[in-house]
Amino acid sequence: MSFTVFALMFSVSLSGVAMVASTHAADITILHVNDHHSHLRANSRMNLDLGGESTRVVSGGFPAVASKIRDLSEGRDNVLTLHAGDAITGDLYYTLFKGAADAAMMNMVCFDAFVLGNHEFDHGDAGLKDFLDMLKTEECATPVLAANVRPEVGVSPLAMNSTDDYIQPYTIKKINGKEYGIIGINIAEKTKKSSNPDATTMFDNETKTAQKYIKELTEKGVAR
Repeated sequence: MSFTVFALMFSVSLSGVAMVASTHAADITILHVNDHHSHLRANSRMNLDLGGESTRVVSGGFPAVASKIRDLSEGRDNVLTLHAGDAITGDLYYTLFKGAADAAMMNMVCFDAFVLGNHEFDHGDAGLKDFLDMLKTEECATPVLAANVRPEVGVSPLAMNSTDDYIQPYTIKKINGKEYGIIGINIAEKTKKSSNPDATTMFDNETKTAQKYIKELTEKGVAR
């Protein structure tokens, strides 16, 4: 699809991905998912009204998602794959495997960016660190983004050495010679009220943070 990007926000219920402002038209294909919540297996119990008749169908499943992303990416050199958060908790797969199964499935896709949603913090900063350790492999190191999340350095398991041990504010993706800035934004109040980040982990204002990093990227010459 062709469009002019201006702080394009994929704002979902739990997390967001912002792209840097530009006055230049860009031809780019964005393949985006969020909130799979450890639902890795297809649902075979969904009923749809088809032609006035209730029909049982099989829907979803992460292998099907990975296959569709692969199919849609084939023959294209302008694809961005984004996961906007809430990958974990919510299904027996998480109860049994504590995120390992989700990490394995996500690494099949190897997203260009993964933004932290509120439920990534359900088991505190330590639980999130464990998941992110599983998500990073030699074959795939998806950037983990949350520009407005500040774990305390030396205290949070997410920042024992620096604030960007595990989490970056943005990543830059080059497509067909053009650079695209992708900024991750966590919905702060939702995370603080419905999840369990460490008390020392701070959450900054979403809009001000996005504007700050859009300005920083623009000054670096990343105009998309």
